Parts: sequence; C-alpha cells; structure tokens
Amino acid sequence: MFNSIHYVRDICQQRKIPISQLEKDCGFSNGYLNPKKVTKIPYDRAKVIAEYLGISVDSILNGPDAKTASTETDGRRIKKEDIMFALSRGREDVITDEMFEEIQNFADYVIQREENKKKEKMDSL
Repeated sequence: MFNSIHYVRDICQQRKIPISQLEKDCGFSNGYLNPKKVTKIPYDRAKVIAEYLGISVDSILNGPDAKTASTETDGRRIKKEDIMFALSRGREDVITDEMFEEIQNFADYVIQREENKKKEKMDSL
C-alpha cells in the first residue's frame, strides 16, 4: 500500500533536502513527517509540500503512478468523474474538463483567500 510520508521522505532524500528543513520551510512542527506519528498527509499539507517540492499533490496523495485524478478524504477516494457528476446535479456530460479545471482553480483561490484571512487575523492579535 502507498505511504505518502515515505514517498515525501524519499524525494527529500534523493534531493538531499533535510526533512527538518522541509518541515520548517512549510510551516510544520518539527517531526511532523515522522511516519510513526502521521500515517497520511492531509490535502492542505500535501498541497504545501507539493508546491515546495515542485511535484503534484496527486502524486503525494496517491503515488507517483496514480492513473486517475482523485481526492482522498478520510481514507475515501473520490474520482474526478464523481465530482463532475455531483457538480452538474446528476446530469451527465455537462461539466467539461476545462470547466472542472476552472472550478478547481476557483476553489483553490477561495481556500487561499480564507487561509490568508485567518493568518491576518492571527497576525493582528
């Protein structure tokens, strides 16, 4: 079974990046990527790590050879096609790949905006 912690640690080892440096640069606590403490990397943290390492979030969540675009939430895999079907309110072939990508980009924008709001609020305290 694929282990995202080991995958990230292997990439860091190949690139000679100390795990402690990745954790620090990504804003994680020291020892966060310890496979004894964390068994699965949550999406929000995988996104930060992916940006830092210049790899895809999907490769962190599903492995470097992931064949389908999916999101992992609480151990469940949700396929891109299922998300597209839900977004179209049950009508098939309404959401195109281009539309889906735009929806993902908008969702990323909203998530980032909310994270920035939280950070600004914390900084003002």
